Order: sequence, then C-alpha cells, then structure tokens
Amino acid sequence: MARESHFSMGLHQRLHPYIGRRDYDGLVGVLSTLSNSQFRTAGYMIGERYAAEMDNGDFWALFARLHLWDAKAFLVTMLKSLCQRISSHRSDIRDEGFASLCANMNEIDRQKTLRLLLPVMPDHLLVVALFKAVGFDDRRTWLPFLINADTLPCYYVLFNSLRFVEDDRAYLVRLAVYLIRKGDSLSFSMASLIREYFGLDEVKGTFSLRLRPYQLSHIETSYESFLDIMRM
Repeated sequence: MARESHFSMGLHQRLHPYIGRRDYDGLVGVLSTLSNSQFRTAGYMIGERYAAEMDNGDFWALFARLHLWDAKAFLVTMLKSLCQRISSHRSDIRDEGFASLCANMNEIDRQKTLRLLLPVMPDHLLVVALFKAVGFDDRRTWLPFLINADTLPCYYVLFNSLRFVEDDRAYLVRLAVYLIRKGDSLSFSMASLIREYFGLDEVKGTFSLRLRPYQLSHIETSYESFLDIMRM
C-alpha cells in the first residue's frame, strides 16, 4: 500500500489563500471538490500545519466551521490539533470557542472528544471541567473513559468517582482486575489503591501498598496525598 502524503504543494496553493483570508466558507467550497486522496491529504495539512499555526480565535473559528460542515471527517483531525495546542498552552478547554463547539456536538462527538482530550488534561480540575463541558453530568458515566485515560489526573478523578458505585462490590473487583491486566505500573498502582481502600481481598496479586487510617481520610480531598500514595 502506498504511503499517504501529508502535504501537497498544489493543494497548499489552493487552500492556503482561504486560510490566510479567514474565508472558511471558501475553504469548505474547495474541499468539497477534492478527490478522496486529495481530501485525506488536505485533512492532514489542515490539522498538522494550518491549525497548528493559527492564533486561538482563528483556530476555534476554523474548528467550528469544519465541524458544522463534516464532523465525521474533521472532528478527530481538529481534536488532535487541539491536543497539541493544549500541550503547548495555545488553547484551553475553558475557551469560549470550546464551549460553543460542545453545544453543537452529538453523543458520538462527545465520546470521541473525551477519549482524545482526557489524556492531555494537565490536572484533575480540568478533567472534571472537560466532562462538564461536553455535558456528562452523571459521574457513573465518567468511569469507562477515566479507566482508559492512563494519567494521574484521570485516575484521581476515577478514584473520587468510585463512591458513586461503592455499593457494587462486583464492579469494583472487575475494575481492579482490569487495571491489573493493563500491565503498566501506573494502572497496577491504581488497582492496588482501589483494592486497599475498598477492602477487596478477593483481588489477588502481590501488593505492597498498605494505607494507614490518616491516609484514608485525606486521599479523597487531597490530590497531593493521592500522588504521594501512587508514588510509594
């Protein structure tokens, strides 16, 4: 299979003038005339080049226009660009542009947004803010996304969200076992914490974590205490 191109000078000459003029309706008009292979290359160029270089207001305007025109084709492309912009502090989920975008998302869009953005949230407060921005208010619906995000901020929010299912011991056991089977050290430490905190003796393994009463009382309200325990 031929390797897909991520750039075409011919396409650049057609697309970039519209980007420069902020004429996103005109850009969509050109995109609608492209062949399948040209369209894929144009997607790479928009996500990896043009969107990466824009100022924040222009980025959100382009994102909104492309999402309105063809969310299936451009949502993931633009979310990947957003991940890079968040990591470089050029965009933020607290921007008005993100709130406007979320208001026009369907359920599948929201799920894709969570899966892609959760791993780049720099702290637990922004993890919570992201769920609220996309309209996920029931913490029980957060759990499947948090389990797979594999970051300390997400695992802390996961831990604090487990109180909504703490009466479902079978679920907690399945969760701990799933984390162990992921095979990485962070997930194993999280499984160990859940086992110790909820007294899940039926979860088998070699666990060295032992929590003292004062640690149990602080961990839910202190991210720093959670970090200390996860680093033990």
